[in-house]
Amino acid sequence: MQSRFILMEGATVSLALLLMAAALGMSAAIRSRFSSGVQALHQQIVLHTQMHDAFDSSVLNFWRYYGSHNAGLLAEYRSADRRLRALTKQSADSAPSGAPRDEVAELAANEEDFFDLTDHLLAGQQIETVDEPQFDEVANRELRVRNVFRAIEQRQFRSLDVETRKLAEYTDWLRAFLLMLGAFPLFVMLWFRHAHRREIWAPLEQLHGMVMEVKHGNLDVKGEVPKNVELGSLTAAFLAMASELRDIRDSLEEKVRQRALQLEAAHNDLLRAAKLASLGQLVSGVAHEINNPLTSILGFTEVVLGRPGLEPAVRTELQTVREEALRLKTLVGNLSRMSRRHSEQLHRMDLRTVPARMLELRSYQLAANNIRVQYTPARAPIFVKGDAELLLQMMLQLVLNAEQSIRESRQKGEIRLKCDVWDGRARITVEDDGCGIPAEVRDHIFDPFFTGRPMWQGTGLGLSICHSIVEQHDGETGVESEVGRGTTIRVLLPLASAEDSSAEQNSPDLPAPESIEPAATAEEPTLASPARRFLVIDDETEILNLVSVVLAKTGATVVVLQDSTRLDSILNSISKRDTFDAVLCDLKMPGQDGLAVLRTLRERQPDLARKFLLMTGNLADADKARIELEGVRILPKPFTLVHLRAMIGEIVSSNS
Repeated sequence: MQSRFILMEGATVSLALLLMAAALGMSAAIRSRFSSGVQALHQQIVLHTQMHDAFDSSVLNFWRYYGSHNAGLLAEYRSADRRLRALTKQSADSAPSGAPRDEVAELAANEEDFFDLTDHLLAGQQIETVDEPQFDEVANRELRVRNVFRAIEQRQFRSLDVETRKLAEYTDWLRAFLLMLGAFPLFVMLWFRHAHRREIWAPLEQLHGMVMEVKHGNLDVKGEVPKNVELGSLTAAFLAMASELRDIRDSLEEKVRQRALQLEAAHNDLLRAAKLASLGQLVSGVAHEINNPLTSILGFTEVVLGRPGLEPAVRTELQTVREEALRLKTLVGNLSRMSRRHSEQLHRMDLRTVPARMLELRSYQLAANNIRVQYTPARAPIFVKGDAELLLQMMLQLVLNAEQSIRESRQKGEIRLKCDVWDGRARITVEDDGCGIPAEVRDHIFDPFFTGRPMWQGTGLGLSICHSIVEQHDGETGVESEVGRGTTIRVLLPLASAEDSSAEQNSPDLPAPESIEPAATAEEPTLASPARRFLVIDDETEILNLVSVVLAKTGATVVVLQDSTRLDSILNSISKRDTFDAVLCDLKMPGQDGLAVLRTLRERQPDLARKFLLMTGNLADADKARIELEGVRILPKPFTLVHLRAMIGEIVSSNS
């Protein structure tokens, strides 16, 4: 740094010498330029004065000769004429180009006209014979010459004024330069002081301030890196150190923030899981109590509807009872599904078929409601391992929710569906331009029984069921919404692996959603045999009566047990001729439950175990014994007679 200041001092001295040389050069240039210009102007003025005097002499001698006819005056006139012509030629040769030369040429022409006339008057006739008009012409030509002289004089005065102003300007410049040269040492002294402050003390003070900031915990220090090598490298190193410390701190804060978000998300998932668990416990306790009487209501209604000769009014009323029972069955089934964490029907399937099947079922109704649907499927198949029925139910519920959102805010709307692969996972997107979801509601839309609509317009289970279905498939659900602009729901599902046993050609067809099944009107021919024998075990008397009535109509023999206490005696009395074609048993019973009965049959009567049909009002209980119930047919309650006969028919056919 000291060497740089020495170099700056040497440069300052050199600059001072250079300024002095420039001042001397400027003074010489001003003197040379001004003296040459003034000298040329002086010569022009002298020459012009001589020309003016010669012309005055010529005019004076002409008029004197006119009055006296003195030969001497005529000679003086001739001499003045020659001298004027010579001076005019000299002036023309020395005049600069432009206006000065044009003025001299004009002067020469006017002089020539004047002398031509006077010479003519003197040579052509006696002076006494000259008339007055000719004298007037002489006077006019004399006046023109004098006007040109006057113009030349004015131009010369203007040139003199210009040179004078230039001299004053040059003098001012020289004075200013000399003042600057005099102020230069003072400026240099001040500049050195400022440079010392800027290059040394200011960086040191800045560095000290940054050190104190870091000392007090502020790592967001910023400062200007000095240009000098010593302090610049030191400051840059300190700032780099503070930046690294800041990055480490920010990284730790970001990790803490992400971990906090993960904990919050886990907490929310835990709360939701707790709600679902509570709901599952509630459903598990209530579903059995609801489904058993609902089975009796639905079954006996179908039994009565199957009687011939039923009055139309009564048939209509019974059909209404049956349809409402089926609606209640669907509601209880949805509640039960929320408490189940796994699906038993996961197959490798093309996810694109889910929106396509949904459009087949809902496109007409959506068009009737002035809602346009735009579906953009992926070009290549997107295989996932899923339950086709549950995914279709999820898709229908999402589209129904979008439809309701549109109808609440406008007469016409649009739903955009998209099925693609994003970030290594299958994605289904449902976007609408409906009323949108407020921010305070958005975090609760998947909570059970939460709804932003009036009580009579929703149960708050639709999106909860969708979320539960997605979780059963190990997926994720995301929501983006803006009030007045619409809502976008994205479902992410894991792609099926290549090791999945089910080939894509064998993917199950998507079923239609559960609808009102037709009432049974005739007995199935598969069961119509007097030789059929069935064993029915259930703790509900109404269920036993219903199954007995249905199977008895086929001519079969039905043995009913209200509990499993008599099972041993019945098994002991079974022979090869009077064995049972099927065993229908309830899962949840006092004493031995359905699983215990199945174990007993597997130990003592393996053939009957293969004919076992398990009835249950809560599939969640069956899920707990999935491994033990593998290969066992399950008949969920409440069931229709068509479903009951179909399940029994399968057992009878497979064991024939």
